[in-house]
Amino acid sequence: AHIHAGESVTVGALIDGSDSNTATIAQGYLLAMISRYTAALATNGPLAMQAAVLNAGALGAQIDLKSRVWYNPELRSVNFIVPGVIAVIMMIVGAILTALSIVKEKERGTIEQILVSPIRPLEMMIGKIIPYVIIAFIDLVIVVIAGYFVFHVPIKGSLLQLAFFALFYLTAALGTGVFVSTIAETMQTAMLAAIFLSMLPSILLSGFVFPLENMPVAIRFLSYFFPGRYFVTAIRGIYLKGVGISVLWPEALLLLCFSTVIVWLSASRFQEKLG
Repeated sequence: AHIHAGESVTVGALIDGSDSNTATIAQGYLLAMISRYTAALATNGPLAMQAAVLNAGALGAQIDLKSRVWYNPELRSVNFIVPGVIAVIMMIVGAILTALSIVKEKERGTIEQILVSPIRPLEMMIGKIIPYVIIAFIDLVIVVIAGYFVFHVPIKGSLLQLAFFALFYLTAALGTGVFVSTIAETMQTAMLAAIFLSMLPSILLSGFVFPLENMPVAIRFLSYFFPGRYFVTAIRGIYLKGVGISVLWPEALLLLCFSTVIVWLSASRFQEKLG
């Protein structure tokens, strides 16, 4: 009705700003669409819909786009990056360092000296893992504090739920590290295997750097087999959207299933290998 009367029109757009790059691109597309449509109104272009609804009085009409960005109004890329960095750091500490620690004992031949003691293989494995659990949570606290005070990235959700998801994710990372230690005999092999199975997927297949929606179907399907996909979704929901387990329960359930399976498989292979 306003366009028919030749009056200016305001159009609102709501943009999900949790991914600042995607939000910026979407905002650019919207502005281009509105500009092209406004130019077509001014010149009475050949678009079929304009020919059907516009009259001479609409030639002076203008469309003003008012966009509102949710979750990250300033479109700060650091708000998008910091939560993803937490996933990468915890995977490095949990998988790579754990694998290297156990393989180092095998490479030096000291693991046999440990096993001839009254310590059982499961107890030895737990003893190797616990220090990295502590280190990973210390790293988590450091990154959260640095993100808040240095980069001014707020946490809209619950810190308790953040720790809850981090524990599940760390368990999966530690299980991956132990699994790598069962297939690698040298530290070089363990490093390459850990990077291939943990670090690269946590960067490339988690949505941390590249939106999963833009990837081929086969790559998106492959990403479902890596815990980084679920943890990055959960931590960004907690950080930027302030949601919790009531919304993120699918990610929590999938992380729990993945961590349970990988820990069981790794512990079984580890004890079988030592036996």
